Amino acid sequence: MSKLKEHAAPILIMLLLMVLAFHEAPSHSLLINWDDQDYITKNPAIRGFTLQNLKLAFTSYYVGNYAPVQIVSYMLDYSLWGMKPSGFLSANLAYHFLSGVVLYFLLIRQGFWKWGAWFGSALFLIHPVQVESVVWASQRKNLLAMLFCLLAFHAWLGYRERKGKGTRVWYAASVLLFILALLAKSVAVIFPVMLILYDVLIPPVRRRVGDHADKIPFLCAALAVGILAIMTQVPDHGGGRVNYPDNLALIPTTMLPVLASYLAKLVWPSPADLCVMYFPPTRFSIDAAVMISAGLAVCLVLLGVYLYRKKPACFFWYGLFFLGLLPVSQIIPLVTLMNDRYLYFPMVGVAGVTAYLFTAVQKTGWSPRLSRIAVCLALPLLVLLAHTSYVRGKVWQDSISLFSDAVIKVPNQPDPWSRLAEGYVSIGNLVAAQAYYERSASLGELDNEAKFNLAQIYLDRGEFTKAHDFINNLLAADRKFKEAQFFLGEYYYRIGAFHDAEGQLLSYLRGDPDSVAALMTLGQVYVMLGRHDTAREYYARAVGTGGGTPTLYYAMASLESIDKNIDLSLAYLHRALRLGFNKYVYLQQDPSLENVRRDPRFGALVSRIPR
Repeated sequence: MSKLKEHAAPILIMLLLMVLAFHEAPSHSLLINWDDQDYITKNPAIRGFTLQNLKLAFTSYYVGNYAPVQIVSYMLDYSLWGMKPSGFLSANLAYHFLSGVVLYFLLIRQGFWKWGAWFGSALFLIHPVQVESVVWASQRKNLLAMLFCLLAFHAWLGYRERKGKGTRVWYAASVLLFILALLAKSVAVIFPVMLILYDVLIPPVRRRVGDHADKIPFLCAALAVGILAIMTQVPDHGGGRVNYPDNLALIPTTMLPVLASYLAKLVWPSPADLCVMYFPPTRFSIDAAVMISAGLAVCLVLLGVYLYRKKPACFFWYGLFFLGLLPVSQIIPLVTLMNDRYLYFPMVGVAGVTAYLFTAVQKTGWSPRLSRIAVCLALPLLVLLAHTSYVRGKVWQDSISLFSDAVIKVPNQPDPWSRLAEGYVSIGNLVAAQAYYERSASLGELDNEAKFNLAQIYLDRGEFTKAHDFINNLLAADRKFKEAQFFLGEYYYRIGAFHDAEGQLLSYLRGDPDSVAALMTLGQVYVMLGRHDTAREYYARAVGTGGGTPTLYYAMASLESIDKNIDLSLAYLHRALRLGFNKYVYLQQDPSLENVRRDPRFGALVSRIPR
C-alpha cells in the first residue's frame, strides 16, 4: 500500500491533465457519418448483451474490421447508458486513462525515475495527436488494443521474471490478453515482435533462436489475425485496402515525407496543422521533399544504430515508435496514407524514450531539489499540450464542426465537402447541403452515397430535372444500385406519373420488402390513384417494420382526413406531433387536412407547435 501511495501524486496529476484536455468530450455528439453510424448508431448488434448480438459481434465485419471486442464494449455502454453519446465517449476516456496508468507502471517496472515515467505517460495521454483516437467513438478499437497490449506486456514480464509454477499463469495471461488485443484491432500484430525486441535487448538477454520458442503462440495468433485483416480490409467489406501501385518505388517516395510530417506533428502539434483527413501527394519522382525526408530517415537510422550499441534500453522504446508505424506504412497498401490515429501506438515509444531521457539525466546526480525543479518546469509544457488537445478536441463535437474544419484545411479535396454536406442533411438544412455537395462535385466524382443524397435533395426542392440526371447517373454506374431504383419511383411520384411510380416501387420492394421509405411512398401513390384501402395496407406495413416516423403518421392522418375519419386522423396527428412533427404551415394549408381542420379539437392539438 505504501508503494501505491508513492505513485498517487503522479497519477493524480495525469488525471487532472486528462480532465483539462478532454473534459468537453462527453458532451459531444456521435458523428452521423465517419464510421459512428456503422459501429454504433445504426448497429443493432450493440444493443445489449444477447446471444444474437454476441453472435453478430463475433461473425461480422464492421468497416472492414473484425473487432468483436470493440463491439462487445459498445454493448456494455448501451447496457449502462442506452444510446447517450456521453456514455460512449466517457468510456473512451476511461480506457485511454487506464492505458496511461498501465504504461506508467510499466515504465516504473523498467526502472525509470518516477517523474520521468510520469512525464512520458502524461505525454502519451494528452499529446494533441491522440485526440482523434480518444474523442472519436469509433476509435474505441485503438484504445482497447492498446490497453490489452500493455496488460499483456506486464503479464509477459511477470512470466519472464519468475521461476516455477507461477510462470505458466503469467504466460497464459499474456497470451489471452494479447488475443483480446487482436480482437480489438489488428494493429496489435506488432506485439510478438515487441517481445522479441525486448528479449534481445534487455537483460537477461535471450538471443539464441531457441530462446524465442515461447513466442510461437503469439506469432501464430498474429499471423491468423493479420491474414484475416488483409482479407476483410477490401472495399467490399467497407475496408481501406487498395492494390499495390504498378511502380513500387512510389511507396518510399510517398511515405518518407509522411514520416517527416508525423515527426513534425509530434514536435509542434499545432491545431492548425491537425486534420481529420490528410491528402499527402503521391510522389512520382525524387523531389526536394523526398530528398530532405530521406536525409532525415538516414539520421534516424544512424541514431538507432548508436542506441542499439550503446543504449539498448532506450533503443527498445525508440524501436517501438517505428514498429508501431509499420502496419500503416503502406506495407499493405491503404487508401489513407496518413492519419493522427496512426500515431496512437507509436506514442508508446515516444513515452518510453522520454522517460528514459529524464531518468538518464536524473541519474547524473540531481539533488531532490533539482528534481522538483525539473518536474515544475515540465508541468507547464504538459499543460500547454493539454490545452492544445482541448482546442483540437472542440472540432470533434459533431460532424458539421469536424468537416467545417477539414474543408478549411484541405479546400481542394472533394471528400471533406461531401462529408460536410452529409452533416447538413442530418439537420435538415438542404440548402447548405446542396451547396456543399455541388462544391464537392466540382472538385471530383461524387461517390454513390453522395449522389443518392443529392438526388434526394433535388427531389425535395422540386428540381426534378437535376434529380432525374443524378438518378440516371446512379443507374448507369450500377443497374443493381437499389437506392437509385427507389429514387426513380419517387421521381415518378413527384412528377405525377403515378402508374410508373407504382411499377418502379413494387419492383424495388421485391428486393427490399421492409424499406420504410418505399412503403410510405407507395402508400402515397395509391392515395393519388384513389386506392385508399391499398394505401392503408402499405402505411401499416411501414409502421410494422419500425417506421413509425412523424412524416408517416402525418401521411396517415391526411388520408383519414380525406375519408372523413376524423377521430382516427386526429389520433395519427397526435402521434406525429409527439414524435416531433413541427411543420406548422403544412398543418394550416395542406388541402388533405381540410376536413379535420374543421374539428375544434384540431386547434387545441396544433396550438403546441412552434410557429
